[in-house]
Amino acid sequence: MAYRRYGGKGDWYIYWETSPAKSKEDKRLAVWHVDHRAFEPNFSYREIKDMLGANDFGRVPGYSTRETDNLRQAFQEFVADVDAEYGQRAS
Repeated sequence: MAYRRYGGKGDWYIYWETSPAKSKEDKRLAVWHVDHRAFEPNFSYREIKDMLGANDFGRVPGYSTRETDNLRQAFQEFVADVDAEYGQRAS
C-alpha cells in the first residue's frame, strides 16, 4: 500500500513493503525521497513508532522540518494499518 507517491508537488514515495514478516514488529515501511531514493531506506514498525514518539524524523534521508507533518501523517497511517491487520487499536 502506498501512502505517498512521487508526482506534482510530491517528493516522497512511501509504501508498506510486501516482504514476508513473521510478526508485527517485522513490518517495513519504505520512505524514499526523490533525491535520496538510491538509498532505498526502509524502517521497521518499531522504528516508525519510535520516530513518531520522539517526533524526530531526522534519520529519514531527504527529511527537512517542512516535511514533518507529511511524514507524521504517513507514518501514523502505516501504524494504524499494521495495528488493524493484527487486530489492535493504534497506540
